[in-house]
Amino acid sequence: GVAGQGRQLGADEADGLAAALDLVRAHQPGLLSLLVADSTGRLLATAPAGTTAGESLPPSLADRDYFQRPLATGRPYLSPPLRDPRFGPEPTLALSAPVRDA
Repeated sequence: GVAGQGRQLGADEADGLAAALDLVRAHQPGLLSLLVADSTGRLLATAPAGTTAGESLPPSLADRDYFQRPLATGRPYLSPPLRDPRFGPEPTLALSAPVRDA
């Protein structure tokens, strides 16, 4: 199944997931943010924790192409350039992939 399956994570699970994202981000400084969502699009963990460039993230990614496409196809997705003021004036790319059996 898809990671999370819509269930609530325990505090230890959420902390562990956030710590793993922080570790990946520390080793890949070009990544501005990392997100993990459940199969409904609800955010489970973020790095940096809870915000991107000082602004709150939406509670759900369900309406985003970079969430919908990998869920529908089972394949990774690379978005076209996106402009988002949370990341500054430069265009950014969203890279996403479904996480199964996690």
